[in-house]
Amino acid sequence: MTQELVALVLLAIMAGGLWIPFIVAINTQDTNGETADAFVVPPRIERMPPHMRRLHRAHLNLLEQLLPFALMVLIAQQIGLSNTVTVVTAWLFLALRIAHAIVMMTGKPRWALRPIIFTMGFACILVFGVQLLMA
Repeated sequence: MTQELVALVLLAIMAGGLWIPFIVAINTQDTNGETADAFVVPPRIERMPPHMRRLHRAHLNLLEQLLPFALMVLIAQQIGLSNTVTVVTAWLFLALRIAHAIVMMTGKPRWALRPIIFTMGFACILVFGVQLLMA
């Protein structure tokens, strides 16, 4: 297994786990009589505790960037592309996504650090894509 695929597996595990706080929030939230069944009408996210909303947003942000990155890693695997740039980009992307989730959990998502991390993740996608196009 290439290093890029290892990073992708770890990203998939992270994406698979970041939804858990949202589900906990839905199932522990007081619905104020809106509905007795959260599966029929989920509670409104703005009524959830702030840390749950932030983790939900971190999960959505991860999914937004994970799909294009995952597709490129799988294409690279298929065509046999693995070099220093793709390996470093994959591990950097993973580190940035972890850092992004941590920044969101701290309650300081409006810090300049959050958009910088998100933008750097996008830059990783671009660099990886350029490597694919040049292959």
